[in-house]
Amino acid sequence: LVLICSAPGEPHELASLMLALFLRRNSIRVVYLGQSIESTSLLHTIKKLSATMLCISLTMPAYLPALTNLSRQIEQLPTPRPLFVFGGQVFAHHPGAIAQIHGTYMDGDLQLAAQEIHSQLQECLKKQI
Repeated sequence: LVLICSAPGEPHELASLMLALFLRRNSIRVVYLGQSIESTSLLHTIKKLSATMLCISLTMPAYLPALTNLSRQIEQLPTPRPLFVFGGQVFAHHPGAIAQIHGTYMDGDLQLAAQEIHSQLQECLKKQI
């Protein structure tokens, strides 16, 4: 299961929606959570649904601190915790922020990102077997 949403506070959701579409086309089970997700509710949802991966998009730099904080909270979840994938236009203008976020950065074309996510999920499944 892959959860997809926009970062806390982030009102833009087009990239998240497109990624969800591409992943669904690759037969990946996706739950789209929407824009401006609230961190506490998201953490509860991750635990409740036992998500394998969380993908978050960010466009506006004002919400970088919220995404950085969320990535730390996810990293502190007990195992098995979801793989954390993030990306968005903000990182083209603030590339230094990538290193502050605990997770895997996906850059560029959403179809290519969907293929990479599919590969990561396949690797995750192999490790579980």
